[in-house]
Amino acid sequence: LKSLPKETKIFCGHEYTQSNAKFALYLDPKDSLLRKKINEIDSKISNSLSTVPSSMEEELILNPFMKFDDEKYLRRIGIKNISNVDNFKKIREMKDNF
Repeated sequence: LKSLPKETKIFCGHEYTQSNAKFALYLDPKDSLLRKKINEIDSKISNSLSTVPSSMEEELILNPFMKFDDEKYLRRIGIKNISNVDNFKKIREMKDNF
């Protein structure tokens, strides 16, 4: 997915945008871009608007599951960089227990 053009539109199969954004903020509470996105999501939902699609560029910047290979991000959220697969699994476990 990360190799797709940044302008690629991403349509998720379920409306988890708000809960996923809250999880992302839980992991990285100082992320100002994420806070801005959450305000946008909350506004759309309160006005009965869809929060999808997003773009690949936005997903790469905001989605924790797309940052499984970003060493600085992994350190910030307390994951020891072992391997891309293990890093992704750890983020998934964190989401499952959120």
